[in-house]
Amino acid sequence: MRGMSRTGWLVAAGLLIPAMQFMPENYFSRINTIQDAQSDGSFQGRLDAWGVAWGYAVDHFPFGAGFHGCQTIQVFSHYAPGKETHAAHSIFFQTLGDNGFIGLFIFLALLFVAFRNSMTIRKYSKGNPELGWAYDLSGMIQLSLFVYCLGGSALSFAYYDNMFILTGLLSVMREQVLSQAKIKGWRKGMGRSQDQGALSPTLVTE
Repeated sequence: MRGMSRTGWLVAAGLLIPAMQFMPENYFSRINTIQDAQSDGSFQGRLDAWGVAWGYAVDHFPFGAGFHGCQTIQVFSHYAPGKETHAAHSIFFQTLGDNGFIGLFIFLALLFVAFRNSMTIRKYSKGNPELGWAYDLSGMIQLSLFVYCLGGSALSFAYYDNMFILTGLLSVMREQVLSQAKIKGWRKGMGRSQDQGALSPTLVTE
C-alpha cells in the first residue's frame, strides 16, 4: 500500500467504478440496510452479543466465560433476555467474552508487539540489498495483520492460527535482522553511496 503510486490508485478506482455495474442486486439491497442499522437483525444481533461479552467480563472481572461461553443459552439469555443467541462477530469482543480483560490485554499486546516488530525490521532493512527480503516480507505481514484487525472487527476469528504464525515469524525475523545489523555495525537508516550511486549500508548517528 505504501509503495502504490497515485497513478495506481487512479487505475484501481477506474476499474472499481465500472465493476459496480455488474454487482448482483442483493448486494445493493444488503448495503441499503446500513441506512437503518436498528432494523438490520444481523447488526442488532452483533450489538447484543457485544453487550453480553462486555457484561459478563465486567461481572466476572478479570476472567471470561471460557471458549464460546458467551454463546451458550444460559449466559446469553441472562444478559440479553428474549434475544436470539449470536456469536460475537468481533475478535476483540470475542476475546473479551471468552478470556476476560486479562485475555483481551494479552491479545492486544500480542498485536502491538507484532506491529512494532514489523516496523523495527523495516527500519533496519530499508535500502539494504542484503535485507531486502526482510523489508518486503515484514511489510506484507504488517499489511496482513492490518487486514486481520480490520476484518476481525466484524468477524469471530480471534483464534485464527495464521495470525499467531505470522506474529511468531516476525519475532524470529526481528532477531535475525538485529543480530546481522549488530555484527556488521548497521543502525537505523541506510544511506546512498555518493561514489557509486547505489544503496549501501552506512552508519547513521541518531
